[in-house]
Amino acid sequence: MCAKKDRSKDWIEQAIHTLGEAKCLFDHDYYDGACFHSQQAAEFALKALHLSLGLEGWGHSLHNLIEELPDVIDVPEDVKQATMGLDVYYTLTRYTNGFEDGSPKDNYTRDTAEEAIGYAETVIEFYKENAGSQGGHPEKAPKVRSSPGR
Repeated sequence: MCAKKDRSKDWIEQAIHTLGEAKCLFDHDYYDGACFHSQQAAEFALKALHLSLGLEGWGHSLHNLIEELPDVIDVPEDVKQATMGLDVYYTLTRYTNGFEDGSPKDNYTRDTAEEAIGYAETVIEFYKENAGSQGGHPEKAPKVRSSPGR
């Protein structure tokens, strides 16, 4: 039987790439897309953390991915808040029937998108702080560019 290859580095690289996409969308006033990509970046970072711990995270709920971490990982309140804030962007940013009026592009603002990007950065930093403690590779993760407007 072959040992499972640790793909956490691939996942965290994709998380940081996706965060860059969110920032690009933000810079061009596509705030719904920036929110969705921020959620995706955080999801990828949490899945990277799971893999670095020898686990496999499933699903798209960031809250659930946090709850499924082993008890040895202390999850700070700001990370919990970030995951709860981002969870709503997985579906609502993409489907018009999530709103009474208008499409997703009409229902997200610059402030909302900026907050979402900040939340994603918080989750990526959480990965970097915790992946190495169980054999992960946070030192190999690319650097995160600062948030828009900060």
